[in-house]
Amino acid sequence: MFGRYFLMLLSLVSLGWIVFVGYDLLDRRDRISPNHVFTVKDGEILIINRSDEVQAEDLDFSVNEQIKPVFDNLMKRVFQNERIYVSEKRPLIIVELARIWNADLVSDYLMTKQLEHHFSKDGEIVVMKNFQVRFKKNHLLISTGLKIEAHEAETWPLWDGKASASIIHLKKPLKSTNIYFKDDGTVSYQTKYGPLLHCRKIDDYDYFAQFLPSKLESYHFYEKEFAQKSKVISQSSPIYQWMEDGMVLFQYEGASCILSDYNKSIDPMQMLLSDSDESTDMMGNRFRNIQLTKDFPRKLSEGFYIGKVGDKVLVSDKKEALERIMADYQLGNTLALDGEKATEVYGKMPKKVSERLALDKDFYTLSSYKNLLIRTGLYSFEKDTDLADIRNEEPEDKPEHENSSFSTGQETAYILGNGNIIFAIGKQNEIVALSNKKQLWKVTLDGTIIGRAKLVDINENGKQQLLVSTDRKIYVINTQTGGNVNEFPLALNCQNPVSTYRWNGKSNFLAVNTNNELVQIDENGRVLRRLKLSASQVSDEVDVYKNGKTLTAVVTGKNKVQSVDLDRNRNGKNLSFLPQNHFQLKNDNGYLYFSLEGNTLNKYTLQGQKTAVASGKKLKVKKLYRGKEQLLAYCDGISVVLLDKMGNTVQRTPVNMGDVEDFDVITSRSGTVYVAVLEGIENNIYLFGASGQKLSEQSFEGKGSVKLSEEQGEIVITSTLDRNIIQHYGVVD
Repeated sequence: MFGRYFLMLLSLVSLGWIVFVGYDLLDRRDRISPNHVFTVKDGEILIINRSDEVQAEDLDFSVNEQIKPVFDNLMKRVFQNERIYVSEKRPLIIVELARIWNADLVSDYLMTKQLEHHFSKDGEIVVMKNFQVRFKKNHLLISTGLKIEAHEAETWPLWDGKASASIIHLKKPLKSTNIYFKDDGTVSYQTKYGPLLHCRKIDDYDYFAQFLPSKLESYHFYEKEFAQKSKVISQSSPIYQWMEDGMVLFQYEGASCILSDYNKSIDPMQMLLSDSDESTDMMGNRFRNIQLTKDFPRKLSEGFYIGKVGDKVLVSDKKEALERIMADYQLGNTLALDGEKATEVYGKMPKKVSERLALDKDFYTLSSYKNLLIRTGLYSFEKDTDLADIRNEEPEDKPEHENSSFSTGQETAYILGNGNIIFAIGKQNEIVALSNKKQLWKVTLDGTIIGRAKLVDINENGKQQLLVSTDRKIYVINTQTGGNVNEFPLALNCQNPVSTYRWNGKSNFLAVNTNNELVQIDENGRVLRRLKLSASQVSDEVDVYKNGKTLTAVVTGKNKVQSVDLDRNRNGKNLSFLPQNHFQLKNDNGYLYFSLEGNTLNKYTLQGQKTAVASGKKLKVKKLYRGKEQLLAYCDGISVVLLDKMGNTVQRTPVNMGDVEDFDVITSRSGTVYVAVLEGIENNIYLFGASGQKLSEQSFEGKGSVKLSEEQGEIVITSTLDRNIIQHYGVVD
């Protein structure tokens, strides 16, 4: 009897267990809590604990592009006691509340966030037409309809629920970064790492500020062991062997430099000599094929130069920069004696650190303590922030003008651009981009540059590219990064500068190769077709215009000018003579051509009509742009004159300058016209208004060429000086 009851009881328990396990499995599959949804596939996970404190743009975190519109709305308005989890890799967000979600609460939450939503026929909640919403218990999931399957709960690293935000790294080893936004404008990061990051903290101001030049353009300090454990240097590196406490990596006049201390029992020069090969230039203290840090020198074959500043070792990849820094030290032009610059570098950040990055887009320090690496980032050094208020001191009187100089690898042929980025085009194959008093990038092209580079917009979206051809390749360069666009560069042996035109909503390019073929190229850098030309020795750009219903190209050779029917890819009739090395202005009737022949500037039409425009012994002529409008400008030493696309005079500015080397004209965004003239005898630049009034009582140093630009509402003068680019700011009195 007892056995029968026991079997019945055992059966009921087993049945109950089966039901419980089945329910638990079903429930687990439907769980949408963070630990059951996020995986290593999500990359990093951002947790917003206090949405009222967090400025999302100041977080070092990239939200998945698909779901970013939803995230941006979530961050605009605060909902009480919310916690938001965001995936880096997948379009996935979880919102956690202390309350249990229901349909009314979901609707109230989405309305607060001003997120457009509706309930579908089958009861699903759809947000912004593309995102689905599910909820269970106190978690709400927003995604693009991904099949989200719950899994066994992941083990998460410890993170601080009282921080403004946290970033979780689920890859081994686990890591969490807690972020604290503070009222004083700083953001403190605390990240728990392993014990390998135990490093000393150093007062880098006391160590290095009295030896560094005041005009350094970047600053990155590393304590010795921290640099090695961060893999900036290796234990086998000579600089690790001679260094005692730390080093500063910095940029100066376009050169990469390192300043370090050294153990007085070690002679760095002798150490390098013992490590160097036969390519060492002992007379110039130049060493090749020796790697000091992971990024220095940038090219082993070019090497670096070494010297001493006080009791510190100085290394630079440019000999001229090394010598200038030594001179700055002797003259007292140091960071320690420039209070404003020193404050900018060291500011309100910790005094003793293991790493410090300053004068960059990011300002931060890293200090190690036990197993905790504390990162303090100073986000108050934004361009729209009053730096004087941050430092709690009165700003100094602004000098009449300041300048920045950049060393280049070769002489500059001309300067291009009038916006936030200026391009120095070298006489051989180098292009340097400058922006906001810094060198943005530098590229070396394959071959020798032909003709003039130009700024184009191949996608008609307001984003410009740099179009340039060499005798070996055609380049379309991203102006922000210096990288190549689409499938460019295209290998092509050119004899003339590449030109571009729009047709049927797409950009095309034309160039003449050394086989005397007209080569048509699409916007992706692919050759569409070739045509053998009758005109030869083509040195000018090919012009394109619509002749009736026919797309026509005009090719100017040395002894012949011919037309080409681009639609049918065939040669057309010969045209009236045009001189080579001309300037062209496109208008409704085709083109006007201008050529400086002897002491006369002549105007030509395609019909062969020739008219003298101006004359003078030292005429200077250049093509300018006012927005998309093409203008021709010339200077005869008495006036600077602008001609519109029909060849009519639209502006005449008296300058009365004897020997003009170069000139430039710019119309600012406010509509004000500025004229700069470079006088060629004493190499002085003068700035005028449209009517000829001097806008500054002082002149500005320059040589070779001059370019005007506008950066953040300020007029900037850029010129060349031997192998240097010099920029003048604060030029308008």
